[in-house]
Amino acid sequence: MALETGAVLEREVHIPNADGASDVGKATKLKVSSETDKCPLFLGKVIGSIKIGPSPKWIQELLMAAGIKSINNVVDISNIVMLETGQPLHFYDIDALPAQEITVKDHIHEAYTALDGIKYDLCDEDIVITTQNKPIGIAGVMGGDDSKITDETKGIIIEAAIFDHVVIRNTARRLNLNTDASIRYQKGIEPMATFKAMDRAVQLLVEYADAKDLEETVQFGSNHYTPTEIDVNVERINTLLGTDFQEDEVVKVLNNLHLNPQKQDKDIHVIVPSHRTDLIIEEDIAEEIIRILGYDRLPITMPQTTSTLGSLNKRQKLRRRLRTALSDLGYNEAISYTLVSKEKIDQAVMGQCEVVELASPMSEDRRYVRSSILPSMLDCVAYNQARSMKDIALFEISNTYGVHHVEERLCVAASGALHKNRWQKFSVEVDFYTLKGVLSALLESLGFDGNRVRFKTNQIDTKNFHPYRSAEVYLGKELLGMIGEVHPLVCKQYDIERTVAMEINLEILLKNKASKVKFTEVSKYPSVTRDFAFVVKEEVMVADIISSIKKNSRLNKENIIQQVEVFDVYTGEHVEKGYKSIALSVTFQSFERTLKDSEITEIYNKILETLKQDVQAELRS
Repeated sequence: MALETGAVLEREVHIPNADGASDVGKATKLKVSSETDKCPLFLGKVIGSIKIGPSPKWIQELLMAAGIKSINNVVDISNIVMLETGQPLHFYDIDALPAQEITVKDHIHEAYTALDGIKYDLCDEDIVITTQNKPIGIAGVMGGDDSKITDETKGIIIEAAIFDHVVIRNTARRLNLNTDASIRYQKGIEPMATFKAMDRAVQLLVEYADAKDLEETVQFGSNHYTPTEIDVNVERINTLLGTDFQEDEVVKVLNNLHLNPQKQDKDIHVIVPSHRTDLIIEEDIAEEIIRILGYDRLPITMPQTTSTLGSLNKRQKLRRRLRTALSDLGYNEAISYTLVSKEKIDQAVMGQCEVVELASPMSEDRRYVRSSILPSMLDCVAYNQARSMKDIALFEISNTYGVHHVEERLCVAASGALHKNRWQKFSVEVDFYTLKGVLSALLESLGFDGNRVRFKTNQIDTKNFHPYRSAEVYLGKELLGMIGEVHPLVCKQYDIERTVAMEINLEILLKNKASKVKFTEVSKYPSVTRDFAFVVKEEVMVADIISSIKKNSRLNKENIIQQVEVFDVYTGEHVEKGYKSIALSVTFQSFERTLKDSEITEIYNKILETLKQDVQAELRS
């Protein structure tokens, strides 16, 4: 903060110089070592004699301003050095240790009493300071109660070290010990702060705690810092910021920030000090310059844009119309996670060939980006049924992802009774035809002619859907989606009751044009209805039969077949195995005159002939 304030106010900052203060000392018996790679650097120093007493007033006032309680001169010095350098220190009472031997370890399993008098259970991940296998401190978090500095302390061991910040964060969070030290370790320590802190601590202890009998500093590991060097060009800085800074004022700011600027041709060469490791590229220097000189130096310009009338695009309109239509039909919108597990990827409906896997997932349950909505929707059904919600009607509109493309899809799921009247003891359980009706209503609301939609026997996904109560849905010749009853084994896996679902690809709807809606007046002439019963092979689709019937709709250039409806499908007795009986009702009507019986008979015979040719249909006797 002092350096920042000095740079803004353009004033020289006087930082206490303690370089080399810890280099003095006689030979020592202290030994430091590490049995874990979570401690890259550890400095230890023995001070054989100190005097415990109150701190000078200036130290007490600084600590009070920082919200830290003054304890005594030795403890306060460790805290003031931490505030000055950002490097936490810890002092051990040398007489409370069984030996002058310090080892940094992990995988320690025992209860440990910290400075706050509370016992904590250590786990494998925790970094622990030990002596003769006895814990004396939770590294980077809090020291031990039995080796703390007291009024009777005669000598100390100083610890200054660097620990793995991720481990420190995990330990502090698990033990709920967010100390001043752990917070600083979590944020990262300046590379050279460990050595600066040791020098400064020794300097203050000699001056304010009458430290004597200093022994040489013992070091384990190393921590080197190679200064980052950046070439700064004032013209590029001005282009980036839109400013007109002069070279002199830029150099002045860099000097005030202690970045050691050196003029080289058209550039300014900057050497980044160890306390500013966040400065890596020229843009970082530009940020520092504008921050010090003031954001009010940025020119104010109004954005040059063309005014356009706001409107929804085709995709947004489709989403809105689908949401409105499904809400009107009694369905509720669900929003589920886009990230799923490997198990959910394997259950994808019309899944992508190559799925997207995250490089750094939050958990195994969120490792993949989903390629289908249905597994997530079944989770929603299971969640609601587990909370006694038996009548469920849900939908979700969301993107699904493959390595090379993205598809927006609609998934609908229903379970229980969709229509229920307790007074009349009336209810309708959802089934395949419930969702078929929903899909027909949706497509009709979007302007798609029902004749363009075809349902085929499910041969794509019999793993997620019941093989005999599901279908593939086609819009023209393109696969629109899947619809049907969820496979009983899948229901058992999710622990849900019988559920029907569909998942359709909205990209198909977006690239196909809706049918033109034409007004047609009601005919004033009577209609005639004739019933047909045909025997066809089981694999013949009803849509193919209706299409063949409508081929014969023209009479004297007029379309007289107004409607074709299926009213019965039968397999069993009196029908040969591998065949089915389909009964249809055909409505004939003219808009110009009353049809003669002979004309209807003529069309009737043509229908029989066409069906025999197209689908090998035989009139059932």
